[in-house]
Amino acid sequence: FRGKIQFGSRKIFSRMLLTFQFTLAFLTILLGIVMINNASYLSNLDWGYQKEHTLVIPLEEASQYDLLEGALSSSNIINGMSASKHLVGQRNRIRMVEYENEKHEIFTLGVSDNYLQNLDFNIIEGRHFIKDAVSDEKQAVIINQKMADYFKWDAAINKEFKIDTARFTVVGVV
Repeated sequence: FRGKIQFGSRKIFSRMLLTFQFTLAFLTILLGIVMINNASYLSNLDWGYQKEHTLVIPLEEASQYDLLEGALSSSNIINGMSASKHLVGQRNRIRMVEYENEKHEIFTLGVSDNYLQNLDFNIIEGRHFIKDAVSDEKQAVIINQKMADYFKWDAAINKEFKIDTARFTVVGVV
C-alpha cells in the first residue's frame, strides 16, 4: 500500500500550509526591514536637544537625586545636573488642560529648573525657569511650539490655563 494511495484533501492541505508558511516568512522579513529602518530614522532624528555627552541615571526615589548631586557636584568633568521623571519623548504623562472653558489633553513632563539648559533646548520665546523662585516652582510652565500652535497663540508668554485646579502661566516656549 505504500505510496499508492493518495488522498486529494491532503494535497490541498499541504499546499495551504506551505502558502501560509511562505507568507509568514515573507511578512517576518518585511517587518524586520521596517523595524531596522525605523530604528535608524529615530536615532538620526533631531529631537530638539543635545543628546550627546548626556548621561541618564535611573533612580528609584527622588531623594537619591540629592545624594547623587552632592557626590558629583565637586567633579570638574560634569557641566550640570538636572532631574526629570522621564526622558523627552518617553512615557510623558497625559493631563487635562482647561483653557477658555474648554478641556484638552496634553502631554506633560516634570523637570528641574535647569533641565532645559543642560540639554541645550532653544528657548524660542520667553525664559528658562528661575532656580528657587517659588512662583516658578508652583505656577510656571514652559511649553513647546506645537502646544502654542494648537491653542493658536501668536504670543504664548503670560497665557494662563488650568491643570486640575491649579493655574499655570506660560513663561517660555521651546
